[in-house]
Amino acid sequence: MKTREQILADITIIYKKYFPTFNTNRTVFADLYLNAPTEVLEQIYASLTYLLNIFNLTKVNDIQTVDLDNYAASYGLTRLPGTKANGRIRFYKTILPSSPILIPASTAVATLVTSESKTLRFYTLEDAYFTNLALFDVDRFRYYVEVPIESEDIGAAYNLDALTIQDMLSEISGLEVLNIDSTIGGTDGETNQSLANRIIVKFTGVNLGTVSGYESMISQNFNTVLDTSILLPDDDLISRPDFGGNVDIYIKTLVEQSAQNQGYYTTISPISTLVLTNLPFNRISNITVTISGTLMTLVADRDYFVIYDDASFKGSIYEKVTVRFDFDTVGVPDDGTYITVNYIYNPIVNSVQSFINQSSNKVIGSDVYVFEANRKSFAVYMDVTLDPTVDFSNTVTLIRDALKKYVNQLPIESTVEPLTLIDIVGEIEGVRNVNPSTFLPSTSVSANKIQELYLTDGDITIV
Repeated sequence: MKTREQILADITIIYKKYFPTFNTNRTVFADLYLNAPTEVLEQIYASLTYLLNIFNLTKVNDIQTVDLDNYAASYGLTRLPGTKANGRIRFYKTILPSSPILIPASTAVATLVTSESKTLRFYTLEDAYFTNLALFDVDRFRYYVEVPIESEDIGAAYNLDALTIQDMLSEISGLEVLNIDSTIGGTDGETNQSLANRIIVKFTGVNLGTVSGYESMISQNFNTVLDTSILLPDDDLISRPDFGGNVDIYIKTLVEQSAQNQGYYTTISPISTLVLTNLPFNRISNITVTISGTLMTLVADRDYFVIYDDASFKGSIYEKVTVRFDFDTVGVPDDGTYITVNYIYNPIVNSVQSFINQSSNKVIGSDVYVFEANRKSFAVYMDVTLDPTVDFSNTVTLIRDALKKYVNQLPIESTVEPLTLIDIVGEIEGVRNVNPSTFLPSTSVSANKIQELYLTDGDITIV
């Protein structure tokens, strides 16, 4: 605890440093400080010190959230809010149902309660139907439908491993749930220290328009962007090589969102196409139609085709993506029913592009496009020996999940070595041996500066 004399000395130093024209010998200074009761003097000193912490961005963890937010707002910055985790959940059933079972959007699923952790809850993002056309899981010998889910709240705690979501909280009888992939994309709200760092970058104007400047701006303002790759006009992979002043920014993000578009089909006004409204489009989840009273799932490249309008661009993004239907094989939909298209898109690309388009965030006259990094997949084949006491299907799921988690979070322009993948598999409980002589890939796999390495279940074969 400082003495009265020490407090007065510190206040005098503060005034001389920050208010050099103020005469500390004047009567007003004496009335405010020299003659003030000790208790009041201590309160004034605490307030001055606190204000200086805000002004100088020191001891930022002691600054109240609202005060730092207001200071950041004076530089045009807002605290990053954190994001929810997303993933996919499977609803399982041993036998096919005699009639469709509706799994409505917002169906609640959760982790099991343990003595060490609380229940973490997720909700489905779209309606789904368990019909007699459900897919079959050969590892678990059960039928299933798969639906996108989102965590109840923000936070990295919702980034879960495979096989951890097993509890269905909604009352839908006869179904079991399981996530066979990790949930990803959950981030905590921005800390005071991170926000303070962004304020410093903002008022120092660090490297505006340079490679390091773009990388810094994006990483500081988008906590869901895992990596960036900046291409300058002289780069061989630049998207517009014939024009000077162009910059391409490729970003890697694991955040995806689900969307749904519907078209109303009638015999008087049949529809053959549907334009997707949420871009940039990544992939179709499923398309369902009602034909002869039965809800059916259309087959890609037979019953529907995705068409990109090459003449319609908004920045780096196709401004028009259309689904065209072909009902020659399955038959026409029933009169007065909906064609439902569920699909995945990446909202981050648009957000980053809008941010970069602000005049304060790029060099005047430069033309900057933001792209999602191109995914480069590769085949993984392995011959493994498992402990006979472990569950085969669960161990296979854990192997796939571990490989996908490692590869899919690597930065852009990464390289994967076969021995690294073998070591990852060997660390999984229940795996006794991985045969290196038959393991694929047999050599390293590399991505270029606009690519990210990416694995799906279909890329991984385990025997």
